[in-house]
Amino acid sequence: YQTNIYQPESRPFHSFKKVLRSMDSKFQELELVSFHSISKGMVGECGRRGGYFELSGFDPKVIAQIYKISSASLCP
Repeated sequence: YQTNIYQPESRPFHSFKKVLRSMDSKFQELELVSFHSISKGMVGECGRRGGYFELSGFDPKVIAQIYKISSASLCP
């Protein structure tokens, strides 16, 4: 869990996207998937489910296909 490793003073959080954007321009078009899940609570109990993901640097056609696949699983 992120609360076990994140400590602002001694171990600050650095997102991959922020680091990637600060690198040389040859890395700016690199494909990156960022995701975060909130499916579990602090002690692993099941509860509310959710999350998100973001696609950076992907071809729009690829993004459209991923969107289509994920939309198909919204209905039981």
